[in-house]
Amino acid sequence: MGHSNLDKVLSCRSLPSLPSVAVEVLELTRDPDIGIDELALVVQRDPGLAARVLRTINSSYYRLSHPCASIDRAMTFLGVNAVKSLVLGFSLLEISKGVDERFDMRSHWRRAIYAASAARHVAEVTAAADPDDAFTAALFQDMGMVATYIALGEEYVRAISGLAHRGLAPVEQGEFGFDHAEAGAALASGWGLPEQVVVAIAHHHRPVDVRGGFGGLVRCGALGATMGEMLGDGADRQAMADLLMTTKNWFGTEADDLESMLARIAAGSSTLAEMFEQDIGQAPDVRQIMLAANERLVEQQLASDRRAIELQRQADTDALTGAANRKRFDEIARVAFAEAGRTGSALTLLLFDADRFKSINDTHGHGAGDAVLAELAARVTRVIGSLGTVCRYGGEEFAVVIPGKGAAAGKAIAEMVRASVAETPFDTSGVDGAPEELAVTISVGVAATDRCGVDSVEALVGVADAAVYAAKNGGRNRVCVGGDETEGGSEEGVDELHVMIVDDDALAAMLLQAVITKRGGLKTDVVASAGEVWSHLQGRVKAGGRLPHLIVSDQNMPGMSGIDLLEKLRSTEGTRQIPFILISASEDECASERAASLGAAATVLKRDLCRELNKWIHLISSTARSCETGKAAC
Repeated sequence: MGHSNLDKVLSCRSLPSLPSVAVEVLELTRDPDIGIDELALVVQRDPGLAARVLRTINSSYYRLSHPCASIDRAMTFLGVNAVKSLVLGFSLLEISKGVDERFDMRSHWRRAIYAASAARHVAEVTAAADPDDAFTAALFQDMGMVATYIALGEEYVRAISGLAHRGLAPVEQGEFGFDHAEAGAALASGWGLPEQVVVAIAHHHRPVDVRGGFGGLVRCGALGATMGEMLGDGADRQAMADLLMTTKNWFGTEADDLESMLARIAAGSSTLAEMFEQDIGQAPDVRQIMLAANERLVEQQLASDRRAIELQRQADTDALTGAANRKRFDEIARVAFAEAGRTGSALTLLLFDADRFKSINDTHGHGAGDAVLAELAARVTRVIGSLGTVCRYGGEEFAVVIPGKGAAAGKAIAEMVRASVAETPFDTSGVDGAPEELAVTISVGVAATDRCGVDSVEALVGVADAAVYAAKNGGRNRVCVGGDETEGGSEEGVDELHVMIVDDDALAAMLLQAVITKRGGLKTDVVASAGEVWSHLQGRVKAGGRLPHLIVSDQNMPGMSGIDLLEKLRSTEGTRQIPFILISASEDECASERAASLGAAATVLKRDLCRELNKWIHLISSTARSCETGKAAC
């Protein structure tokens, strides 16, 4: 449909054609060796046209130091291309005279004159293209509108009525299957205009789409079109702000430079309008236009800053609780630890989770569990205030990073946190199936750099983690400081047997964790890397904390493999007796033999684990229980 409509426009018998003098000038100028005298004779055969060209060349628009008395003299001063552009411009004026009043030719010419003056000036200032080619392209770039109106009449007028010029192309494409830039380029090509001018006309609303070596001319024409609309039809703040950004991105033009350019373009357009005998109305207030554009740019920058801040907040925030997420914790803790080391100041880390949280989910549903976690984060955040940052560490576990505070202050803050949770029941009345209130307590582990000598954030987390275990083993709803814990007896018996799963495959780890927890009745943690496990265990050993009853580790992981982890455990006092089961996706006799020599309880292929799940879960469960019974470094 689009092509048939465009064909209808281009084949319309009423379309005007270029005057013969313009056609002859175009033909002659295709020869780069054309003589000035021969070209001047062609122009002078039309006395009226020659007079107009000379009058324009001698006007203030071209700023010649000496007046020209003849066309050939003008060509000597300005070049053949300048005269050709004026011949084409005045020819365009002649062929548009027959358009009736239903098409707004006054607006068309006002916009065309501003655009041509602007495109020429931009080309001169930036040296991005030949100024005369830019002038011609801008003057002709909306001729497609005139042609479409001549062919389609009132149908076209209705389609574009009330639209800003920059919004025409999408509407034209939707209504007719082509736009005025496409029609204008086809018309210019049929008239024999130079290729670079045809390309500039075709792309004056889509300058980023241009290919080939005419990019500079296309940009000058596109800016000319935009400036023509701004100065001719009136500028809205957004369009002017876009123009300011475009000129800066394309040519490095700052606001003051653009204001000066627009002022000169407006003055030049007034002179050019006189030469073309067109009324373009009162010159626009460029100063006010620029003020509005700058105001809009400031508004856009503020809105962009707000969006960036909000996106960063979302990226750093746990969606459920509103606390900082694990990613943010890693960043904050790393920076705080480095700062403490640099300045010699203290750093305290709190780790805590809700006591018997699993029973809340199992008894009242995950909705109740989510409500508890959200309120838990809110209460702790109110207590901590500006002292530190509350983070959701993972699952039901939270961390608080408190720079500048040592163990004594950290313990006092932790006691306030614990009390804020225990003293008032949690409101769960809004959760279907849950009671009106739930009593919740937490066990808090404190690790401080002035109490425990650690050399990494991971080790500090390990100390705090061990302190959490000590708090739970001591009866829950209490605070323990790393280095002060006593083992105490477990009040939870077999339910608190702890298996650590090490696997960088999150899905596989999650499935294994679910089975071990449900069928084996064991508490489980999942860690994604062997290196992280090793750092945590070092922290627990230093703090005298409780170690896992069993480690189940995948063999193939980046960095440190399962065998590497087992070797480190066996070579270090305090961890060498931890039971260990190695899991592998592929048969590796060397790895199996090495694991056996290091005292691994078993090496299990993942396919066998799936086929004989009950057998291997029984092995995992019994291995953990034997560790608890024997108290072997556990």
